Amino acid sequence: MAGAFVAPLTLPLAVIMITAMLKVHLQYGFSSVRLKGITVAGAEFGPIGYEMNLLYITGLLTLALSGPTKLSLGRWLSTRKQAQQKTMSVALPAMPKFGAAHLTSPLRNEVLSNTRFVHADKRSHW
Repeated sequence: MAGAFVAPLTLPLAVIMITAMLKVHLQYGFSSVRLKGITVAGAEFGPIGYEMNLLYITGLLTLALSGPTKLSLGRWLSTRKQAQQKTMSVALPAMPKFGAAHLTSPLRNEVLSNTRFVHADKRSHW
């Protein structure tokens, strides 16, 4: 996963763990180590209880709530997205309209003094 999309992926994994805990492991109790007996070949273990499922669910919850770290792909994607939103939200200066309505406007001298537009009344605007 490389640190990207960790929080959304923890939900289906937690659902799988809860399902496994309820359908399979709950009948064997809490303990993750169930010693059936000791044979010549060594220790023989039985099926595990739901302790490991609870451990995995807790780990998934911790991953989901901790958020992306500094070196994760998720942090890089979120900072890139925020930078794009900042550049898109910068307001552009209002551009004057250069049409017949602008030339006959009573405020044309104020508008023209702030632009490079040359009008017949004013030869240069620098």
